[in-house]
Amino acid sequence: MPINMSVEFPKLETENQKLKRLLHDLTPGGSEFYNNPEYCAKWIRENRQQEAKILKEMVKAAKDKNEVLQADNERLLNSHKSAMLTAMEFGYKECEKGNNLDMAFINFNKALQNK
Repeated sequence: MPINMSVEFPKLETENQKLKRLLHDLTPGGSEFYNNPEYCAKWIRENRQQEAKILKEMVKAAKDKNEVLQADNERLLNSHKSAMLTAMEFGYKECEKGNNLDMAFINFNKALQNK
């Protein structure tokens, strides 16, 4: 069946204008974008690449910060373990001296304040 261009051309022209408008709407909308779908597509492509680059940098920064925080947590945990062991050892020695745990706690606090 032959195509009637007098009917089809206006439809194609309308569709073409809609597509150009949709593409233009994805840009900041300056005059350099008006009726220039190639420039619109170039700008969109470059902008998306820049966004991807920024997101990768943000993810890397977050991972780096997470590594630092994990190292700090490990250091604090080890410090806490060390302090607990020191306190337990001190308490044990105090109990060996005949002091009860309350007295051991008081003496431990005094020892900490004197350091």
